[in-house]
Amino acid sequence: MNITTELLDPHNEALLKKLFSWETDPKIHPLITPVFKEEDQGKVVSFEKFKARHLESGNYTSEIFVLFADNIPVGNFSLMMDPGHLFLKEKGTAWLGLTIGESDYWGTGVAARAMEFFEKRALHHKAHRIELGVFEFNPRAQKFYKKLGFVEIGRLEKFTWKDGQRFDDIRMEKRLN
Repeated sequence: MNITTELLDPHNEALLKKLFSWETDPKIHPLITPVFKEEDQGKVVSFEKFKARHLESGNYTSEIFVLFADNIPVGNFSLMMDPGHLFLKEKGTAWLGLTIGESDYWGTGVAARAMEFFEKRALHHKAHRIELGVFEFNPRAQKFYKKLGFVEIGRLEKFTWKDGQRFDDIRMEKRLN
């Protein structure tokens, strides 16, 4: 399987629609999008709001890469340098968002390969550490990140809602050489 990445062109409607389909998939949405109010469980944004979010630029470096397996889009990762939502406010931190949207590619090594690409991009931006959040109801992702050398550095208690319950956001980091 040939794994490649491509920087997302936010004007590429077809790729945006693919990312939107993953973000609104009921199996994936709760794993990647926090729900701050109980009544918002199951709600998703419109495609227009999703598109607008990808067209605006924040006050930090932000990149989104689409992952391809044999030229088929299967996931994406985002990198933000020093965003305000870091648990440890250390300059030189790359924030990770990773989604493997096509479930047929879960457990195939695509995510591990994506992390190689991500770490190279983080180093390109002079990051000395990576931070991420993973919801406590997602033990599969926790195990994956631990295997890659990430360690828990804290929790945001009762951060998100899922199935009528509140769960923590586990913050993890990996120091880069």
